[in-house]
Amino acid sequence: MVCPSSSLSLSSSSSSSSSSSFSSSFLPFGSSSKSFSYRAAAKAHRADKRMWAGRAIFGGVALGVGSNVALASLSRSHTSMCEAMSDSGGPSFRQQLRYTISDAVERVAASVVSISCTKNEMWMTVGVAGSGFIIDSDGTILTNAHVVEGSSEVLVTLQDGQQLVGRVENYDSLSDVAIVKIKGGKSLHAATLGKSSDLRVGEWIIAYGSPGELKDTVTVGIVSALLRQSSELGLGARRMSYIQTDAAINQGNSGGPLINLDGEVVGISTMKAAYLDGISFAIPIDLAMDMVRQMQKYGCVRRPHLGMKIATISPMVH
Repeated sequence: MVCPSSSLSLSSSSSSSSSSSFSSSFLPFGSSSKSFSYRAAAKAHRADKRMWAGRAIFGGVALGVGSNVALASLSRSHTSMCEAMSDSGGPSFRQQLRYTISDAVERVAASVVSISCTKNEMWMTVGVAGSGFIIDSDGTILTNAHVVEGSSEVLVTLQDGQQLVGRVENYDSLSDVAIVKIKGGKSLHAATLGKSSDLRVGEWIIAYGSPGELKDTVTVGIVSALLRQSSELGLGARRMSYIQTDAAINQGNSGGPLINLDGEVVGISTMKAAYLDGISFAIPIDLAMDMVRQMQKYGCVRRPHLGMKIATISPMVH
């Protein structure tokens, strides 16, 4: 047997003058100095080097195998994370991601309606189409004022195909919010309302409606901006703010819901930029519901204002 400490000291030596220390350091245990020879010491040294080299190689191989095993284990754990629910009989992670928008649409689909209106303008009868959504199972529907304002007849088509006559209960032209009431519908599903104040720029958003009278059309985009002021859009008199989105909103989408990925209504689609793509606007649901509550309570929307009257002051006035 050789002493490991002597082996290490030998490896650091590079001159032949260390042969005496080498021979004394590598004296085999239990043998006498008389029987020791340089040749035997050199042979022992070579065996020792091979032993340490073998240990190094074996350690490297073991390390490599261990790394491969670790990598394989990580790979398996990653796969199992994505497929764990699938293995347990539930949807996989990929399926959950794939159907995120579909699930949100399904939650609100039964509450979305198509609205067809007849308006008498001058000597012509004009047909107008829009969208809306049920906010109460008693048949209360929310839509845009510009869809139903001045209508002589309103026809509401539910998601299941039922067609019912609608009555315009009230509307506010400045906020572009209107309340329509239907009666006699079966299984009316009210939409779940979210909070537009919780929206974040960049959040996924879904527009649902009937553009071009194509029922149940879904488009997807993001929240491009929040609190877009009406004054920036040339509508200063409205004194409102809007949700800006790049989700496609076209004629017929007006009054339809803008929903988040939880299937909650967070806005009402209302208008788009005429000559620009990917710029559309929706009324925040928080603001819309405030208008609804005022119309239901007071019959109109109350807006505070300051006014003044200009008059000529004559010398007689002191």
